[in-house]
Amino acid sequence: PAQRGEKKHLQELAAQNAELALAQDAAESERKRIRRVEALEELRETLNLESLPLRIECFDISNIQESAPVGSMVVFQDAVPKKAHYRKFGIRRESGQDDFAMMAEVVARRFARAGSIAAEDYDEGFAAIPNLVVIDGGKGQLSAALAAMQAYDLPRVAVIALAKRAEEVFLPGRADPVGLETSSPGLQLLQRIRDEAHRFALGFHRQRRGARARESILDALPGVGPARKRALIQHFGSTERLLAASPEELEGVPGVPAKTGREIYAALHKAGGA
Repeated sequence: PAQRGEKKHLQELAAQNAELALAQDAAESERKRIRRVEALEELRETLNLESLPLRIECFDISNIQESAPVGSMVVFQDAVPKKAHYRKFGIRRESGQDDFAMMAEVVARRFARAGSIAAEDYDEGFAAIPNLVVIDGGKGQLSAALAAMQAYDLPRVAVIALAKRAEEVFLPGRADPVGLETSSPGLQLLQRIRDEAHRFALGFHRQRRGARARESILDALPGVGPARKRALIQHFGSTERLLAASPEELEGVPGVPAKTGREIYAALHKAGGA
């Protein structure tokens, strides 16, 4: 009986601890929800928005060493990341180091599909219209984004820029930045969104640079012209699988002589540093 009583007591303690943990989780969730609402309310008031910015989209450009520049779009819905609506953009135009032109291209490509319901062009992430657009950069990037958006018949969308260096918020038609305290929930939300856009763009940029580097290895292979290069990639299914192929697999590619296959393997082996 004593053991049964002790076991029951332990079960009651475990139940009490579980209830306490659930209550603490609920309280923490409520605190975070209140903080998010405060951030959205502050942005609505400070930026003079017509309504709460429930859907915020942020755009960033990643262009390290002028190689494989890319753009990113991240979405926060109700101040929470909506990753299913994140989008990546490979820069198509030869813009060099012109960040303004690259930002204009990305914003134009995004809003060209805003509100589209055509089946062949439908994209849930692009169809939705944001309440607020955040541009990573300063006045120049802001002007480029605004000019790009003017080409499309959009409902009123608020657009701001968040400059990294001093964390200044710029609005269209206003010379001086908007004052937001560093501890304010509104600015902290903008920083979170901007940092997420930067992280997303940088990851895609590194991926594209890696792909370009692998392509350059193939371009330098002996006895491999454009047609044979396409045949090799088509045979293996991807550049990565081609680079990982064994000598026997390379010798067995249709249309590639065995001797050339061995030379390709040797060149790839040397290029990979193995």
